[in-house]
Amino acid sequence: MKKNIFIVLIIGIILNSCKVMNNSNAIYQSKEFSVYRDSVVQDSFVAKAISRTELVSNYVSPVNEFKSPEVTFKFSINGGDNAAPPGKDNSIICAGGSGNYETPVIKFGGQFVDSTKVSQGEYLKKDTKLTLRVDMNDVLKSFK
Repeated sequence: MKKNIFIVLIIGIILNSCKVMNNSNAIYQSKEFSVYRDSVVQDSFVAKAISRTELVSNYVSPVNEFKSPEVTFKFSINGGDNAAPPGKDNSIICAGGSGNYETPVIKFGGQFVDSTKVSQGEYLKKDTKLTLRVDMNDVLKSFK
């Protein structure tokens, strides 16, 4: 008897938490988002389950809209920090151009620091392409 009351109570709590408003297909709906059998909708963003292992979404994070156009990097062999001393990273500014950027040929172990000035409010654009160039002869010499 106590077990049945407990089960009825749990089912009641679950049903009470699943508010269906204005849309009979919604499992849960609030001011912020709606949950459906195979998707979640928030404003114009939709995440939809295509299968048990695949999810697609049109969500765009606002964080990615404000990335610095300065790209810092270091060359490495086999994952080691072995191209230059710590703190001697290379940098290139990917701003103020066509969206396609290329470094000059960088000597392995050398340092390239782009001196391009960045305007206030200028950010890394979506789909920016960057080609990194390194002198492979220097790389091969480092193995000898």
